[in-house]
Amino acid sequence: MILLMSAAAVNAVPLGQWLLDDGSGTVAADSSGNGADMSLTYGNPSWLTDHPQYGTGFSFGSTQRFTVAYPTEGFAFDMSESFTLSMTVSVNPAVNSATLMGRYSNDQWTYGGKTLNLSGGVLNWQCNGIGALSGTTNVADGSFHDIAVQFDSSTGLLSMFVDGNLDASGDFSNMALVTDAFDFNLGSHIYLAGFGLYQPYFGIMRDVQITPEPATLALLGLGGMMLRRKK
Repeated sequence: MILLMSAAAVNAVPLGQWLLDDGSGTVAADSSGNGADMSLTYGNPSWLTDHPQYGTGFSFGSTQRFTVAYPTEGFAFDMSESFTLSMTVSVNPAVNSATLMGRYSNDQWTYGGKTLNLSGGVLNWQCNGIGALSGTTNVADGSFHDIAVQFDSSTGLLSMFVDGNLDASGDFSNMALVTDAFDFNLGSHIYLAGFGLYQPYFGIMRDVQITPEPATLALLGLGGMMLRRKK
């Protein structure tokens, strides 16, 4: 998945990139060169390698979560600053609520924590104590979708995209005021003792990327900040 954005973002080097094409083991290697490998902190590995229908990626069930601790050498990323987070997902159609990405520490949902989740089949961004933003496009249909979240700390605008189209945007200016020194997780919200992972993800995920800047300049005025997908 390549998301063509503004001229600045096209040249942006990912701070973290997890292709999830490792095929075996409990580590998702960081392909950015920054050494932010993720560890499977819960559950058993469930890799897909050249699957005839789904290709390559990681198949999440109800018990898997990957984590990279904050700070890790080369990955001390603060999500109160500008960023673009993107990934390719195929969501199980039976999913009603599930967490794709979570930022929190020691399984505590504290002020300023963040999740990119699914609620009623659409994307939902939450920043604890700051606000929430819901999309409108159903992505829980079993098909693969390229999704992205962008935050511009200079304007406070947070936008979500599905397959290159603007899905929702809103003012998250206060998010820039709360330093984010949390772990970065894929596949689940926090772990609840005695209950297991909260809002686990059911589906396939691959090519997760974080770049430390949003797409803002070149595509304004085209009905929103549009992304063009190139395969």
